[in-house]
Amino acid sequence: MFPIPRATGVLAALVLVAIVWGHGWKTGWTQHSDRTEKAQKVAEEVRTNTIRRKKEIKEVVVYQYIDRWRTVVEKGDTIIKKVPVYVTAKADAQCTLTRGFVGVLDAAAGGASLRAPAGDLDAPAEGLTASAVAASVAGNYTACLEVTEQLKALQEWVRKSSEP
Repeated sequence: MFPIPRATGVLAALVLVAIVWGHGWKTGWTQHSDRTEKAQKVAEEVRTNTIRRKKEIKEVVVYQYIDRWRTVVEKGDTIIKKVPVYVTAKADAQCTLTRGFVGVLDAAAGGASLRAPAGDLDAPAEGLTASAVAASVAGNYTACLEVTEQLKALQEWVRKSSEP
């Protein structure tokens, strides 16, 4: 055998180290790429399932809300239609609603400050009857209950959408 020069041995060792390092780097990169690809697939599945689940939740909540809303509206309409039965023309004739009463209702309905209308507060309010007030109040309560059902549905949707 003939002797290998020292520089050639060092060079051979460096080439060998470079080959081993390159192979390790390539293997590590391939494994990293595989893990990244798998993680992306899992993330996409989770995203797809989340979108599908939220769509299902939305549909269920909306259908439940519509059913409850219809019930509220039907009951409110029925009550308003029956006002003349419960507040008769005789009751309208016997009940004098004052300008002060109208001022209180207007302030409450508009969320405004209560201020006295000009003139006598005890004077009758022209053209206003007890049956008209009853129908108006029933309509307002119905609208309030509609908003209540809408808020309940929104809260249910938020609660179910945030569940894992």
